[in-house]
Amino acid sequence: MPTGRATAKIAAAVAVLILTLGLVYLLRPLGIIRGPFMLLVRHPMLVTLPLISFLITFGLGSALVALRGGFRRAPEGKGSGGAARRRGRSQFDSYLRAHGLVSSDQPLRLPLVVALAIGSLGLLCAAGLTKTYTGRAIYANADFQKLLPSELSGGEVRVKPYEVALKQLQNSLNTPTEKITNMHIVKVGDELRWTAFKDPEGLFRVYTKKTAGIMSVTGESSSPSVEQSGTGHDEAFEVGPGMKWSDGIKWRIAKDFCYTCDVAEMTAIPTANGPVVIAPYISYEGGLLVKRPVFGGVYLVDAGGSIEDLSPAEALENPLVAASGRLYPEKLARRTADSYKYKNGILNRMFIHDEQLEVSDTEENSQPYLQDFKDLGLQWVTTMKPRGETFTTAAVLLTDAQSGENRAWVVSKGTSLIGNEKAPDIVRGESIPGITFADAGADDAGGKFRVVEPRQIFPGGRLQFLLTIIPNSSNRSTMSIIVDAERQEVVAKFPATTEGDADLIEYLASGTLPEDETVDPGEVDGELTTGEGAAATLERLLEQNRTEQAQAGDRIEALKTQERDLERLLKEAEREVPEAPAEE
Repeated sequence: MPTGRATAKIAAAVAVLILTLGLVYLLRPLGIIRGPFMLLVRHPMLVTLPLISFLITFGLGSALVALRGGFRRAPEGKGSGGAARRRGRSQFDSYLRAHGLVSSDQPLRLPLVVALAIGSLGLLCAAGLTKTYTGRAIYANADFQKLLPSELSGGEVRVKPYEVALKQLQNSLNTPTEKITNMHIVKVGDELRWTAFKDPEGLFRVYTKKTAGIMSVTGESSSPSVEQSGTGHDEAFEVGPGMKWSDGIKWRIAKDFCYTCDVAEMTAIPTANGPVVIAPYISYEGGLLVKRPVFGGVYLVDAGGSIEDLSPAEALENPLVAASGRLYPEKLARRTADSYKYKNGILNRMFIHDEQLEVSDTEENSQPYLQDFKDLGLQWVTTMKPRGETFTTAAVLLTDAQSGENRAWVVSKGTSLIGNEKAPDIVRGESIPGITFADAGADDAGGKFRVVEPRQIFPGGRLQFLLTIIPNSSNRSTMSIIVDAERQEVVAKFPATTEGDADLIEYLASGTLPEDETVDPGEVDGELTTGEGAAATLERLLEQNRTEQAQAGDRIEALKTQERDLERLLKEAEREVPEAPAEE
């Protein structure tokens, strides 16, 4: 029987264990606890494969030991190290005994060591294979339907790129104690808008202060018309995305709703009743070895801290969520597009690469892009390219932003369409008065410009790319450029003005360039070239800019900057106008 001191130690150990388990349970949403647990939920192969490998190996080893009589007690004085060994022992058996791996007193030592080694090997194999098998499982359940380019005509896409929208929101945030987080494009009413949260900034403030509301800026024009006040914007959140511990949205969801689900994105939506958060989440389905991510539902969070858990069907019936384009997770749409490389199986993906397509990303704002099509509605759109050092467009994938249904337009092998990765190079090869491009990927100052965010568009059912020229400061857009994928050239240029943005939106909807973009003698196919036509256009835009300044209000600084750019471009254009020949 244990002594009193031993009993006290056991009781103390049990008490410490209970307290530790209780503390772990209370803090279960904490990343250091939930992170490793969720890794095993997403990738069960990391547990099951090494465990199965260990159990099978150890079981076979134990059975072999039993068959060889390894569990019988050795004769006295004839241990494993003695000179008198039983007859018939092999040299390998003698070697194991000499090194202490086999012993009559510990017959399971060798099976245990071998099983641990095989289990470790199983863990390494699982770590290398789990992502591959998950991707294959996603593709097997994606069910891509055939898509025709004609179905994509008239799509609405954001005019303002991510970098410019982020900079405009940051420039409008007049406080040192808050920061912009979770900026996403979303459909608000009839308009695509960039929205973000005003989360607390600082090591201590994230634990003590609240999310101070939301900000938004239009995505359908180049204008820096930021909104951050009023009923739909400036109400503080009781639980927010940037608040820590129990005031964080993810903490509250993991504690009170679904511990084994992942919140995909948290998107701010201004409404007449105050700002709300749309947070679609991902759950996991599968077997003991492989689980795949699936759309689990949507959490709808209001400023008062109320969280409503909507199933996919309930979310589709909610007008606010369904019309936002944020019902089906962007992250899951991206993983579905990534899984397309497994179309012909895992072996093809690893060794053969026949018809293997991959997502083609450029710069920091990766695909998919949210677009609103006339017939198909809101869609997540992704451009694909062939594997390897090729830069053509091989396919365009669509994931329905409401239902999650997938469609694919696969380009025939005889068709050559430039990809989104090379579209910026075509723009940089253009001669545009007053525009000096920085090297690709450069971030140096000095008044240089960059070409960003090639967004796939389909005016008239024809694949083209919409790109934006921005200064290195990223505080505004300078010009929108259209590159035709088949012709592999610039076919239209739209200045980043109210009129230019309106012409661009009209072109996206109709596939026809506005008349004032084609009748000017200095313009061909909508291209703003040098010469008298360019000067006349710039004079018109400069006059329009000055008119807008008189009515601008808080946009005055941006318009002043734009005015200086237009004046400089006008001088460049006027210098390039050839003198008229003298009359004879």
